[in-house]
Amino acid sequence: MNIKVLIVDDEPIAREMINILLAEHTGLQVVGEASNGEEALKLIDTQTPDLLFLDIQMPGMTGISLAQKFAGFYGHLVFVTAYDEYALAAFELNAIDYLLKPFTKKRFHQTIEKVQSKFQQASLNRVEDKLLQLAQDYSQLKAQVQPTLIDSNDTYLSRFVARQANKIVFIDIVEVEAIVGASDYIEVHHAGNKSLVNTTLQETAARLNPEDFLRIHRSYILPIRQIKEVVPHFNGEYFFVMKNGQKYKSGRTYKTQVQQLFQ
Repeated sequence: MNIKVLIVDDEPIAREMINILLAEHTGLQVVGEASNGEEALKLIDTQTPDLLFLDIQMPGMTGISLAQKFAGFYGHLVFVTAYDEYALAAFELNAIDYLLKPFTKKRFHQTIEKVQSKFQQASLNRVEDKLLQLAQDYSQLKAQVQPTLIDSNDTYLSRFVARQANKIVFIDIVEVEAIVGASDYIEVHHAGNKSLVNTTLQETAARLNPEDFLRIHRSYILPIRQIKEVVPHFNGEYFFVMKNGQKYKSGRTYKTQVQQLFQ
């Protein structure tokens, strides 16, 4: 596992210190340094880093403002600053850690442990996606050998029925913004709400019109009409940005299905 790192700090000595400490860890490669936000944005485009060590107080724009401007960056953030009042804003941006200057070598190594754990989990998720794809391939082959009869009256789903407290909610298929797997249930996102439906994602996928819905991950099915844009990531993964602003990352094993969308 090789993690590409970009260091963004207006103080040369701070960038040098992070470089020195990173050199003590394998699997982390510094691909660039920036002293301000404009330089950082250019390097993000050209170097596509996986991880940013980002200072907050810099000339031109703060690290928080810079992070809020990211359009094509879907890596991870570690904020490095001498000011503790920005911690809440940093974690709202899903930062892995918040390093308060001056930090000790021990504290920096704790941050690296968090970083490595985050990337290892992502790697495990990719393995799980691969195993799931193999299981799906097996099921498809089995179905070809032993075809089952499908009732000619069967039709695609036109609505979902969800129980909420003391009432039953009917969700028209055109209202659906996303379908998320939740163990033996699915979570139907609709009009800013989330409703649990007593069925599995696999069963749901089999009953949806493939011209209207796309499964991009072992946990996600998206309505094609609600997709605003698709941003390539790496290793055959993509980020799907929905019209409501939500983002979903596809699984590598669904690369073929996703690419069919572009044809």
